Amino acid sequence: MDFPQAKVAVVGNIGAPTKVQLEAYQQPIPELETERKAGWQIIFYAGGNLRTTPELKFLRRCLGMTTGHWRLVTRWHPKRCNSIGPDGRTYGEFWEDLVKPLGDRYLGTLPTVSVTEQITANSDVVVASFMNSTLAGVLGKINIVLGTPESMKEAVESHNLPDYPQAVLGLAHKLVEPANLLVCPRPMAEARRAVQPFDAELAYQLISDLAK
Repeated sequence: MDFPQAKVAVVGNIGAPTKVQLEAYQQPIPELETERKAGWQIIFYAGGNLRTTPELKFLRRCLGMTTGHWRLVTRWHPKRCNSIGPDGRTYGEFWEDLVKPLGDRYLGTLPTVSVTEQITANSDVVVASFMNSTLAGVLGKINIVLGTPESMKEAVESHNLPDYPQAVLGLAHKLVEPANLLVCPRPMAEARRAVQPFDAELAYQLISDLAK
């Protein structure tokens, strides 16, 4: 249905950081600073729902092709990681077991860091979706979304989207086949410049004007 008289206003992207948020997110994380000073690149995977298991299996194949000095950090969404899975373990325990074969390449979930966005800002490569993917794109990280069948199904069924918006906008690189993560392209400069932080005051003003 068309609404020719409807007024459309853009008030920003909620995934894009404000200046104050960005300063907080970019505060160094001592554990990662130590690794990076030693020459390691940090790859961060953020997961935590039903697509996480196939994504981790895909990610392990990518890591097997990724050369150089890298270490992996993960973060699981709290709503899912403490839930009991079909084999009696929590999902968090199950996912941890999937990445444990990486040995000392795996740094864990950094439980002392309370804000996931801070890990995103302190990583070299980010493998995520939606909020963290938007932030990684704005920051110019190597920003990857995984196009597994399960992930694409979730995009359609849970978010009513045919694809990841970040990939469509040029903020992220979508992988449908395993690849060396460290050679994936960075976000396009024009795409990064186009993303503006959400302006709550502007949104309030526009909504208030409707009531007049």
